[in-house]
Amino acid sequence: MENDETHIIHRILKGETSLYEYFLDKYSQQVFILIIRIVENQEDAEELTQDTFLKAFEHLSSFKAESSFSTWIYRIAYNTAISATRKKNKS
Repeated sequence: MENDETHIIHRILKGETSLYEYFLDKYSQQVFILIIRIVENQEDAEELTQDTFLKAFEHLSSFKAESSFSTWIYRIAYNTAISATRKKNKS
């Protein structure tokens, strides 16, 4: 049986994009906290949090529900923050 979040994702993929706000409301604070621990800069963390949710939305069709949505988005957030940190350290 699919959970509520998987059901919401299916509806978003069918065109009800306003439902994505559910994930923003539910996970944006935790994603921000994860990112700020890595980048240690509030402005960067805010921007990277937005980037994370944009990436997740753009790749929502690749979410396979093998893990929870939270695990999936935290992985995107972590990778986004690490990538930004590496770029910043190179310059």
